[in-house]
Amino acid sequence: MKRLISLMLLLCLLLCACTAPQPGTPETAPPTTTVTDPSTEPSSEPVTEPSSEPTEPPTETPTTEPVPLYTNPLTGEPTDSLCIHRPYAVMLNNIKDAMPHHGVSQADIIYEILVEGGITRCMALFTDIQNVKAIGAVRSARKYYVDIAQSYDAIYVHGGGSDEAYAYMKTLGIKNIDGVMGAYEYLYFYRDQDRLNQGYDKVHTLFTTGPNLIAYAEKIKASLTRPEGIGYGMEFDDDKLIVGQSANKIVVKFHTGSKPTSSTKSTTLTYNADTNLYYAYQHGQDYVDGNTGDAVAFRNILVLRANTSIQPENNLLLTINTFGSGTGYFVCNGQMVPIKWSRAGLNDPFIYTLENGTPLTFGVGTTYIAVVPQKSTVEFQ
Repeated sequence: MKRLISLMLLLCLLLCACTAPQPGTPETAPPTTTVTDPSTEPSSEPVTEPSSEPTEPPTETPTTEPVPLYTNPLTGEPTDSLCIHRPYAVMLNNIKDAMPHHGVSQADIIYEILVEGGITRCMALFTDIQNVKAIGAVRSARKYYVDIAQSYDAIYVHGGGSDEAYAYMKTLGIKNIDGVMGAYEYLYFYRDQDRLNQGYDKVHTLFTTGPNLIAYAEKIKASLTRPEGIGYGMEFDDDKLIVGQSANKIVVKFHTGSKPTSSTKSTTLTYNADTNLYYAYQHGQDYVDGNTGDAVAFRNILVLRANTSIQPENNLLLTINTFGSGTGYFVCNGQMVPIKWSRAGLNDPFIYTLENGTPLTFGVGTTYIAVVPQKSTVEFQ
């Protein structure tokens, strides 16, 4: 019996040894999920060996237009060289029978102001007059136009003038260019033969050219350059756009009385958003340059109110005060804002500010300036 029990115990030990797990092996391993770190996962992109050649830093593209080294002081437009020569201020006849003006599309600024009889006269300012062909019809001087020309230190060009204007220029010692009473008018001015053939009155036929005016100025030994550092009171910046009343159309009516009449001279300027310019219309027709037939357009418009009176001694000539201070309007980019103007003395420029005293900034380009009596009508649409 003992032998049988021993045999059974031995058999049990053998069975246990056959089914026991092997050392180091888990009995049952649950399924596992392997998470791979993206930073260590092998890339399918080809590996590029680092270059031993030095690499240049990337070139940055400028985000703004380069600032021009030189600019035209009357328009803010870029120029190839520093502008130190004096501008020319040329008087132009502005009645219907004298149209069209010639050379005006090359002017930087055009003034329009009343003269006697309810008509207006224009004065065109040129910084660079060398390449201007025909200029005309040149007309006579008035004292207040002389005053304005002096604010630009301009060489004043006219054909005749009032006794008051002649006496004033003589008193001031202004070396002016006169196409009627000057010593050299027949050398540098001419009567336009085409106009004479077409029946224009002789007073509407006096013409000159840019090169002729330069030669005339040299002949009378007028200073051709302006003092260094002289300014015209104009700052230009296309990034400073004014925001004001809508002004897609401006009508300026030149009248000394309280209301316009049927004979009141008016100038209309209409905004074109595609060109960002105002195009002028007067005498029932578009304002064009007779040299080219092209419409004359302006980037900026100024309307300045000035004290105006009729001189009692002759009941014709006007006295217009362009000194001291006054109010007006500035128009650019289809917008209008009220402004203030001031001028200290004869050789000082006009200073323009917004109503709160902030200096006025012009758009880059040409300017039309109307000087009107205090009661003149100005309409904005």
